[in-house]
Amino acid sequence: WLVDALTPIDDFNEQLGSDFSDEEYDTIGGMVTAEIGHLPELGEEAAVDGFVFSVTRADDRRVLQFRVRKRNAA
Repeated sequence: WLVDALTPIDDFNEQLGSDFSDEEYDTIGGMVTAEIGHLPELGEEAAVDGFVFSVTRADDRRVLQFRVRKRNAA
């Protein structure tokens, strides 16, 4: 899926069947950036609770879009 970084976590959970908390972060972009620990660059990936987020669009200040896929079971 292609997901806008400003997508509210509640909307993401509803559409993709995930259960991410929205207590600390409002958007998917904020959550994934915090998980990575720095402003991610184009092509950078992060695995979070069964999903892999790959940055597909970004500028110097923020992530704009992720490609999201379910992580394969090992």
